[in-house]
Amino acid sequence: MRSKAGPTQLGEMSVIIYSQNLRGLRDSKEAELASRLKSKRVFAACLQETHILGCKSWTNHGWSFIHNGLAPRKTKRRATQGVAIVLGREATRAWELAGSPILRFGSRILAIRLRLFDPANKPMTYFLVSSYAPDSSQKPEELEAYENDMRRCLDACAPTKHLVWGTNANASLGIRSRSDGSSDVDQDRVLGFHGVSHVNEAGRKLHILLGLNGLCVPTTFFQKTPMRYKFCSRHLARHG
Repeated sequence: MRSKAGPTQLGEMSVIIYSQNLRGLRDSKEAELASRLKSKRVFAACLQETHILGCKSWTNHGWSFIHNGLAPRKTKRRATQGVAIVLGREATRAWELAGSPILRFGSRILAIRLRLFDPANKPMTYFLVSSYAPDSSQKPEELEAYENDMRRCLDACAPTKHLVWGTNANASLGIRSRSDGSSDVDQDRVLGFHGVSHVNEAGRKLHILLGLNGLCVPTTFFQKTPMRYKFCSRHLARHG
């Protein structure tokens, strides 16, 4: 996939998208992050827990930062929460080709659209989401608000769009049961066989949400190494 027509080599037919919880994005860490993303040839990154307040956009070393967070008046404590999407130069062009949209759902969810081209030069619109779910210690109304905001976000992704969702889900989804064979009609299409088997209530709710929207957890379908553990979701019907 490319942000402009005419792939010239196999490597240009795919892009790298990271998802990472930062536990704070200080100025020094921001410069380090930009350098690391460049060295890894990352196309775009979904960031969570930036500890930055407000809705803003900025650039740093050629990277475009788009942010969503709590309004300053909402908290008297140090900044918490915060999600961001970071775009390299190619991703920034793809975002501009899509009209540079920024969609914010509450203070925990951020989404943009990217216009890319497949190897046949056919345009494809991607819906890129970064979200930071509240953990189980939060008030029930905050948990419910996030769930409603997430549903609104998924509804905003039209059926013809390709969805990529990077999140700190604060949930344990587990993995597919070994007894769930690939030939079963009612097999679990959300989870694969790789990962941690533990499941909690938040994970069960997220599993239902993913299933209802035809989404899967790609990290559970492949054996991972500790250095490359990431979480994202994509649409099964559009990514066979």
